[in-house]
Amino acid sequence: MKTPTTRFLLSLTTAMLGLGACQDAAQPIDEKALTQRMALYAEATIHEAGPAMSFAMADEGTVKKIMGSTSSAGSSVAPAMLAVLPPTAMLRAMVGPRVTNQMVGFAAAPSMLTTEEQFDEAGKEIRRMMQERLFVDANFESKTNDTATYLLHADPTCRPLTQDTDPVGFVPEIDASCADDFAKVAVRLAVRADGDGGRLTILIGPGRLELAAFIVHSDEIAVEVDLPKAKTAADYIQQQIPDGNPIGEFDRLAGKLRGSLKKVGSQKVTVALAILEPLDIAPKGDLELKSAATNPLIALTSSGITQTAQVQIGLGATDVGTTWDPQNMGLSNRDLHVVIGGLYGQLALDEGQKQILLTDVGIAQSKVTVRGATIVDLNLNADTMRRFSGKVTSNVDGTARLEITPKFDLSLGFDFNAVVADFTSPPDAIFAHETYGVTLANAGAATIIEEVVSSATFGGGIRIVAGTLTLAAASVPAETLTVPAGKCLTSQSPVAAGAHPILGALIVADCP
Repeated sequence: MKTPTTRFLLSLTTAMLGLGACQDAAQPIDEKALTQRMALYAEATIHEAGPAMSFAMADEGTVKKIMGSTSSAGSSVAPAMLAVLPPTAMLRAMVGPRVTNQMVGFAAAPSMLTTEEQFDEAGKEIRRMMQERLFVDANFESKTNDTATYLLHADPTCRPLTQDTDPVGFVPEIDASCADDFAKVAVRLAVRADGDGGRLTILIGPGRLELAAFIVHSDEIAVEVDLPKAKTAADYIQQQIPDGNPIGEFDRLAGKLRGSLKKVGSQKVTVALAILEPLDIAPKGDLELKSAATNPLIALTSSGITQTAQVQIGLGATDVGTTWDPQNMGLSNRDLHVVIGGLYGQLALDEGQKQILLTDVGIAQSKVTVRGATIVDLNLNADTMRRFSGKVTSNVDGTARLEITPKFDLSLGFDFNAVVADFTSPPDAIFAHETYGVTLANAGAATIIEEVVSSATFGGGIRIVAGTLTLAAASVPAETLTVPAGKCLTSQSPVAAGAHPILGALIVADCP
């Protein structure tokens, strides 16, 4: 059975609690009213996410395909967040099985529910867990003027929620594994008012170590993880409930992350990940990651009514250090560094129009170094704020059309000669010491290119509709390729003797 609509839930909250505004700091906390309000707000926000995101989650949808290509921005920090999850039995007790399955990647049981109904069921489950298993009199421990603390007990926290099919008066048995976990590790929930909702901090063990904090407002659910604090709490859990998979040790660990789900309109939500405090993550014997604070790192705003979505990317200065071992000798070091000055821009995706609008998309100066020597140097639009705008459209025949303004001017330099001694044989000439340039320009107007599929008479390539495409290598200026409007760029084989291996494989030709 589906949960009530968002409007009904919010109206019910106000009617029952009379608490549409934030908690008066001068008054002692009313923990029952606050936790009830948080439970209803959480369900309402998750309910709104169903119709907002169901089209975006479709496997064949444009949005999901695009998000797949941008998800790498968060892939380095995701393991750090997952590492702090408590044991599965304990997690299920706190957020319910449906949400636990999604968080830890379990294969959910086959369901006949639609995506919207699954969101509704998850929201309902979280609301009931808060109301019936967490913030109950049996778990209440103490309170100060502004904070209420709940100490979770196996009864009722470890009792599964009753189902509509259960007989009247049925009381589920306590989950033994869950009860064993709570007997070994004390888990407290400290709750205080925050805006028109509340902030819930998970505290672990007798030292009340902070694992994570959840913020629930009338229009948003968020989780914040302070990595050093979470590591300490997670280590304590692992000591008390060892599972054979310890988190491991770090040479350095710093940073704070935030994930959020926010309602921004009718059937419209934003899912975002932010770096609230700079990351410095260096597991012993593994790669290291440094990344500046940024909010958002990535955000997806999705509207179920218009079937559109906007992706905002805001990666700050980032340095990833990993192993440099060109001879595959099994070395362990962090000599190879990928240094990204920043990655930014907005992508507006329209499922109905099958197009993507690009706004101020770009990458700041970036490079790859080995022991401080630069072996790759990337520069994009260095004289136009290192960014461009434009549009990608899917033509009726399935080919793509790309418009770019004011230009796309990429310089990519290689200098593997700087580390030539690390190789058993000299680096390939195309990477030894060379600078390549790719330019799309049209005197400030939009440059337009289209995909051309292969046929019996044409090998496939791109057509320049407006503007000029230029491909160059610094070592062979005479082999520069210039493709004017009306011409096509395609490949040729074999490459002529003595020609540049890359430029010589391309040719300017008449379009079919």
